[in-house]
Amino acid sequence: MNQQIKDQIIFALEDDNELMTAALNPDSGLDAENKQMNRELIREHERIIGKVEKSKQLTPYDLQLIADANEIHRNDVDNLGGHHQEAVRLDRWLAKKMEVK
Repeated sequence: MNQQIKDQIIFALEDDNELMTAALNPDSGLDAENKQMNRELIREHERIIGKVEKSKQLTPYDLQLIADANEIHRNDVDNLGGHHQEAVRLDRWLAKKMEVK
């Protein structure tokens, strides 16, 4: 996996974690069940980031979580977040990896 792909994976997961962490705020309106799901997903993202940083093999489940986190940036065709092109490249990479699995 090249460094650009690694960087985008980490960016997408960390960005998603920031959104979910913000939703844990008591004023967010999320119920306890959704807050627990956010906490679990944040832990999963952190686990995947660790695997990426150590260049370990990603599972199909890992790839799906990465694709889900990357989706907001892939869909940002106006490039307001500044990561649209990187997200599109990651989406193509993920599609190839998911075909192989």
